[in-house]
Amino acid sequence: MNSCDMRCTMVVDLDTIAWNMNELRRRAGGLRLLAVQKANAYGLGVGGVAPLLRDNGAAFFGAATLPEALELLPFGLPVMMLGGPFPGEIPAAVEAGIILPAAGLELAQMIDREAARQRRKAVVQIKIDSGMGRLGMIAEEAVEEIVRIAGLEHLDVTGIYSHFSSATEVDHPYCRLQKERFLNLLAQLRERGIVFRNIHMCASNGIACMPECCQPPFNLIRGGLGMYGYCDIPGMERPLRPVVTIKSGLVGVRRLKRGSCIGYNRTCTLTHDSLVGTVAMGYANGLPVTAGPDAAMLVHGVRCPVIGRVSMDYCTVLLDEVPEARIGDEVVCVGKQGEAVVTLSEWAAARGTHEHETLCAFGMRTARKYIHGSIC
Repeated sequence: MNSCDMRCTMVVDLDTIAWNMNELRRRAGGLRLLAVQKANAYGLGVGGVAPLLRDNGAAFFGAATLPEALELLPFGLPVMMLGGPFPGEIPAAVEAGIILPAAGLELAQMIDREAARQRRKAVVQIKIDSGMGRLGMIAEEAVEEIVRIAGLEHLDVTGIYSHFSSATEVDHPYCRLQKERFLNLLAQLRERGIVFRNIHMCASNGIACMPECCQPPFNLIRGGLGMYGYCDIPGMERPLRPVVTIKSGLVGVRRLKRGSCIGYNRTCTLTHDSLVGTVAMGYANGLPVTAGPDAAMLVHGVRCPVIGRVSMDYCTVLLDEVPEARIGDEVVCVGKQGEAVVTLSEWAAARGTHEHETLCAFGMRTARKYIHGSIC
């Protein structure tokens, strides 16, 4: 039995990330890939992941915020800020050469003025709201604004993009409507002599659900959670592969009597004499406070239900099925141990949310370890 050498560790399989990345590109007919590294590579750690993505052929990095974008610059690829910048962030972004979103004429003019002040050209891509309702120019109303943006002297307008709101079902009618709005806009712009080097709508789910958006005029895809195996469509011929195992260890193993209360607010009272283990991870590591006995961890290859309320630093599991458990034994929160598996989706269900939020919740208190060789 493996012993635990750290209180809480996220083990990231770099070879599986590379496999997923290549699989996304294969599904997309070999299009170039913009590797999205939001939220510290969705919680996996930019420093460990970004060099692998660069070395496996990513064309760009994508970030949500300016600090994220600046952190990616040393890894040697063009960096695009996908989210909207605040006016005060524009000088630093232009100076650093970050590709900025032109989500409207007013913002584009701010970027142009700053680029003029710095005596350089700023690179931008046009951000279109085709139905997400969040950021960007409304597709049906954007032609004249884009014409004016394209005429700004200190901007290099290299691309145009949009984002699907419902790309979780194959050929969703609303995705089709978004695509038609976007293509209609491109056609109107071509009539005005405006064309783009980079045209993209598909993130990871869109590659499976709207494959026609991986064909001309589209020439770029955005890979995010799909690269990490937590964004896939049921029924795909070759599913993406999870890349993360999250481990902790037992810091306590005790036999408690029937009637003993477990954890804050005494949400669990033992109905029989039980062997109870204390695991060295809690909600400060990313576990949901509300996890109940439907949530489980693996000890000696056996699923052990979580009992009692999760606290900041610890949680407790029922060890009746593993009487040989000892302090220091490895506990797997997410991943495989022997033949048993606990999936990220199980923890998402315990949180009442989806895998995306759950993965990002395992914060910096959880150590990162990078390996080569499949762990899942």
